Amino acid sequence: MKKTVFGLSLEVLAVSLAGIIAFIMVPAFFFMNSLYYDLNRRNLTETAKAIFLLSSDDLADYFSDNSSRPPGWINKLVTDTDYRITLIGIDGKVRADTHLDPRLMDNHQDRPEVREALLGRPGEARRQSESINEEQLYIALSVKAHNSPQTIGVFRLSKTIPSFGRRIYTAAVPFMTLVFIVAAAAFAAIYFFSRSLSRAVSRLVSIMQAGDNITKIAADHGSLEKLPLITETQEFTRLEIAMFDMAAELRNQNEQAVIEQKRLEAILNGMTEAVFAADSRLNLILINNKARLLFEINNENNRVPAGTILEATGSIELEDAAKKVLSGSSKTPGTTYEFEMKWYRGGKRLVFQVYAAPFVKADAVHEKNNEGFPEGVIIVLNDVTRLQQLEQVRQDFAANVSHELRTPIQIVKGFAEIISDSLEHGTENKEQLVHCIELITKNIRTMENLTHDLLTLVSLEDENGQRPDMTNNTINTIFEEAVQSVQFLQEKKNIKIIQLCPPGLSANLHGPLIIQALVNLLDNAIQYTPEGGMIRLNAAVAKTEDKNELVLSVIDEGSGIPAEHLDRLFERFYRVDKARSRNAGGTGLGLAIVRHIALAHNGIAEAESHAGEGSVFSLRIPLV
Repeated sequence: MKKTVFGLSLEVLAVSLAGIIAFIMVPAFFFMNSLYYDLNRRNLTETAKAIFLLSSDDLADYFSDNSSRPPGWINKLVTDTDYRITLIGIDGKVRADTHLDPRLMDNHQDRPEVREALLGRPGEARRQSESINEEQLYIALSVKAHNSPQTIGVFRLSKTIPSFGRRIYTAAVPFMTLVFIVAAAAFAAIYFFSRSLSRAVSRLVSIMQAGDNITKIAADHGSLEKLPLITETQEFTRLEIAMFDMAAELRNQNEQAVIEQKRLEAILNGMTEAVFAADSRLNLILINNKARLLFEINNENNRVPAGTILEATGSIELEDAAKKVLSGSSKTPGTTYEFEMKWYRGGKRLVFQVYAAPFVKADAVHEKNNEGFPEGVIIVLNDVTRLQQLEQVRQDFAANVSHELRTPIQIVKGFAEIISDSLEHGTENKEQLVHCIELITKNIRTMENLTHDLLTLVSLEDENGQRPDMTNNTINTIFEEAVQSVQFLQEKKNIKIIQLCPPGLSANLHGPLIIQALVNLLDNAIQYTPEGGMIRLNAAVAKTEDKNELVLSVIDEGSGIPAEHLDRLFERFYRVDKARSRNAGGTGLGLAIVRHIALAHNGIAEAESHAGEGSVFSLRIPLV
């Protein structure tokens, strides 16, 4: 049998009341329990200090004499048998006890209160006593020698403390019984009252349960006035007729609203732009999927309110734009407003073209001039981050290539003019001509290297371009080929390259690309490692939670790289030491090529360095 709203309300009331009682009683119990033990602890502490003060001289004499016999006066210190005195030596051995033979007791040096007392501080503890099998509260004080701060023993006073639950048990049972009786009586009264209301309302509910059959019922009887009334109570008769009429009308309106809502949601959720609609108070009344994902709004339905624009997005710019549109103070003609907004998410900068416009209800009429006035604002955010990034890349690429080519072209042009003038006037100097030709050749080689690296980058970025097949390669073989490629530079600077690779380590790789990446890294390491230095070429397999990675590292002994440059090392044309890189013939694209080779293997390239401590460049490639 289905429950009525009143039955459910009664259950909710019962659960809520039980929860409130539990919420009050449980913390109160724990608070009183804590207060109970704290009060006993303070009382026992004061008693221990008073007894200790009265017998301090006797205690000092007793421990100074190193007597093994229990003193006769120990049982006279307390008159209440609930109290127990224990005298303990600095070696932890029990010397005397008012309740037990000390010879039968364990060493007490590991007791927490005794440890504190031996350190010269008052100690306290509460636990189950091993010797008398009762829960006791302990207070331990250190005994000092006459006229000396040295601890020569421990005086401990303890008392059996019954649990708080046992203390209040006799009073709690009658109290809880009375509470239960009163609560049961209240619930019974509420139940019978709600049952009487439920009978009347259930008759009206039966009308609404007719649902889609209301129109058919009305047609069968000719009109709503001829419908048989389900209720007999006079107060509900008119309400029944009105509900028949209202249910039929609401059904028709509901169907139209659902159709329009689904159509609107399909259009909005199919858009790539983020869309917000807010009322005149800037409370959101509609958002689409793109907007929810962008600003991490966690409402399941895009028509469910998500607070104000500022609360949902955290953007003051969007709130200001909405206010300008509603107040008619936007910069563009009319009441619309368009601007560019930057947004940071997950460490990335996003750029949006924002368009804000008002919307007016068809039946909205201004109170003063009878004209339509804005009931809210619609904001559309178009993500133009990718377009701006591509434009910036294009501009940077053109500027960098032009900058890199300008110097060698000017040098070639200048020395070509010198050679031409010398030949024209017959004043050629053979040594000068040879020097000019060497410089021209060197700069032509620089331009050739730059062109080659640019073509390599283009081919790596082209996912549809031709690449060497991924085959099973032995890492030791790849290391040997890479080292042979830089052997001339290595011998020129007398640098030792040590290869560290587990025997038989192999992986599926684009072999030539990995060799090229290692050659680029070794070339950089040789340039920045001082003569007679050492470079390590290391291979290892790193295990993570969900995959294994092949890690290929080049470790040099150079001057290191300052931390502010590490994030940009793998950018095109980025140089830490621009003058030194160009003098060494570098194009500024070597590390960018390394990064793209790592990406071609679904891996990453990373650098770790500290100024003055050398650098570590690594390729991390997932093993399939």
